[in-house]
Amino acid sequence: MTDVYIICSDGVFRRMLELELTEYGANVMPEGSAVTAPCAAVISAPDIDKAALPQDGCLTVVFGYPEELPDTDRINPSAVLVRPFDTDELMRVLFGESKTESVPTIRKITASGRLTVDIEKRTVSYLGISSRLTKREFALFEYLYKRKGIEIPRSELYDSVWGGGDGENVVDVYVCYLREKLENKFGVKLIRTVRGKGYMFEE
Repeated sequence: MTDVYIICSDGVFRRMLELELTEYGANVMPEGSAVTAPCAAVISAPDIDKAALPQDGCLTVVFGYPEELPDTDRINPSAVLVRPFDTDELMRVLFGESKTESVPTIRKITASGRLTVDIEKRTVSYLGISSRLTKREFALFEYLYKRKGIEIPRSELYDSVWGGGDGENVVDVYVCYLREKLENKFGVKLIRTVRGKGYMFEE
């Protein structure tokens, strides 16, 4: 698989991308490595000036918030992704398709109350409003959801969903994604921050 370079000064977000790409099977190059073709480069818009890219043979993806993107045209990227973006979309741009996943034996779980979870489609619905999650977002949601009412340490979430290692703060990033996709969309509070410990799912 093509080497992938991540050029991003946001250490937490870079670590998140590295984990997602590595899980997919990509060969993520060490931070600070010189970019050599053929390759793919995933670049944060604020870090475009730091990117020394080869003229040919490099598929380039730039990502950022809307206000950060106006100057991206000068490097002629292959694709531009607006944050927050679905990592499946990034995989499709880089590799042509999203990773094939096995179909779970259980199709749906209905929570107490009005929350419905579709495991196969990775969707969460509330009062008829649905939101689709990425594979990693869904894994975090499912871990919290199945332990409803239990305070779960951040370290446990990181070990269980990401497999441990450095970069525990990525849990906070993904909780923000879940809150954006679920709580803000549904207008309900689902994930409570447990100060000094971690998070708890409550409905």
